[in-house]
Amino acid sequence: MEALRVVLCVLLLAPLAAAAQDEPAVEEAPAEEASGAEPAEEQPVEEASAEAGPADEGDAGTLTGSYVDAYYVPTTALTLKAPGALGATERGDGMGGRGMFRVFKWLAVTGEYQQRQFDDVDDDLTETSAGIGFTAHTEAGDLGGIFFEYDKFDSDGLELDGYSAHARLSRQPNAWFSFYGDLGFLMLQDDVEDHEGAEFTIGLTFGTRMFRAFADWHFVDLEGQSSGTRSQLGDARVGARFTF
Repeated sequence: MEALRVVLCVLLLAPLAAAAQDEPAVEEAPAEEASGAEPAEEQPVEEASAEAGPADEGDAGTLTGSYVDAYYVPTTALTLKAPGALGATERGDGMGGRGMFRVFKWLAVTGEYQQRQFDDVDDDLTETSAGIGFTAHTEAGDLGGIFFEYDKFDSDGLELDGYSAHARLSRQPNAWFSFYGDLGFLMLQDDVEDHEGAEFTIGLTFGTRMFRAFADWHFVDLEGQSSGTRSQLGDARVGARFTF
């Protein structure tokens, strides 16, 4: 019991001892300046502050990876396939935008909106998502995380909404080139049944640190849990990215 008291006293008095040791060091600086030794002392201080500059920038740089994208979809294909029947495919094009903002080193928010126009059926399909993710970032510019999103698909004859979970990774081998991937699982529903399936994206970017061009392939594969109907959606996308 006596040993425990000694340990507690040491822990409580340690900050006071450290502060007491720091006080003479703070008082010595004015004394040396008063003695006319300012030039000798100012140079190390300036060097220390110069060395601290990149360190501060490195700390701030750990919160990179936020971006805003605008893209065009030159080709999109939607295939609906009932069990035991041949699938019917509709093709078209579209456009959209997406973004990610890193709130903290470990937390980010995301959002995306995409509109597709199918030529044969004269119908639009919009896709909206918003989510939150837990991220990790390296000094080399790599970024990975787990994201949870709300998703909605909407057209004249279809309305699905629900939630999804995604694993995302962005790898940057050098300053002008990077590639990224997304693997997700969707759990959506309409007025009739639940739909579950996979979603993945793979792409690459190239350009400067702030402005980049990108191209990717996005694919969704859903299955109705009661009917067994398969819905497959594939998009080729090209666009521009502003990073900050």
